[in-house]
Amino acid sequence: MKYMESELEWLKVSDSIFDENVIKNIKLNNNVISIVFNNNRLYAFQSKCPHSGAKFSEGFLDKNNCLVCPLHKFKFKLTNGLNVTGEGYRLKVYPTKLENSIWFVGIKKENQI
Repeated sequence: MKYMESELEWLKVSDSIFDENVIKNIKLNNNVISIVFNNNRLYAFQSKCPHSGAKFSEGFLDKNNCLVCPLHKFKFKLTNGLNVTGEGYRLKVYPTKLENSIWFVGIKKENQI
């Protein structure tokens, strides 16, 4: 689901250098999400597979830069969360932006109607 800019709270992730293609879990506003830096862009998404609940931090990116679940090898596009191996699942993704060399992740504001 896409949100309008006014519905998002932009939370600082880091101003440090990220390791390329290393999936990490971070905590933002009591939410644990996963992030990965790939091709000079930060991607943020739900931390567990929507199919099995496996931790994506134990998964990897394939040669097409798709996120691969470590349990059943289901694959998801980082850009939109679409399942590309045909099982019909969708990954929740979060918008990211870079401002003044600092990465931010957009999380829906609390109590937003």
